[in-house]
Amino acid sequence: MADVLKKYKKQKRVSNIWILALSLVMAVWVNIFLIDGTSFGQNMKTSVIEATQVEAKADLHISGEKGIYSVINGKEMKNIKNLSFTLGYNPAVPPQEITSRYGEVQTLENSEWMTTVLVVFPEETSLDLGSEIIDIEAIKNVKTVWIFSILNANFKDTANENYTLSTSWIRF
Repeated sequence: MADVLKKYKKQKRVSNIWILALSLVMAVWVNIFLIDGTSFGQNMKTSVIEATQVEAKADLHISGEKGIYSVINGKEMKNIKNLSFTLGYNPAVPPQEITSRYGEVQTLENSEWMTTVLVVFPEETSLDLGSEIIDIEAIKNVKTVWIFSILNANFKDTANENYTLSTSWIRF
């Protein structure tokens, strides 16, 4: 029995040496190719950075600055009859005016920090990707965090089918 234990300890020591040697080789490889700036390492770093910087836009997202903010569609919408969503915001900075060049805008103030917006299109309308559907005028005159959030967005087409849209928010 003692011989089996000695043999096992010797095998364990040999396998540990192999693990340490392979770890050292891997560390040297990572240092040479990725950290020290070889062309191969630079190309790998650039590819990873470019891959992680792709920004996915929601179906409805907000963009803009300096008082005028636009709700933009992130996908093509066809045969729209109406579009509705809830706009959440900081009560200290409510939207001053909400307009659309596509149709009539109706608003329903749900609370001091939330308004439901309904855009009724006068005729069957199709929107291309990236269309500025709604303009929101809001002036930030207080020093506080300011957030516009689009919640519970959907549109109804001319066949009376409801489509739910993904949403986003913007912080100032």
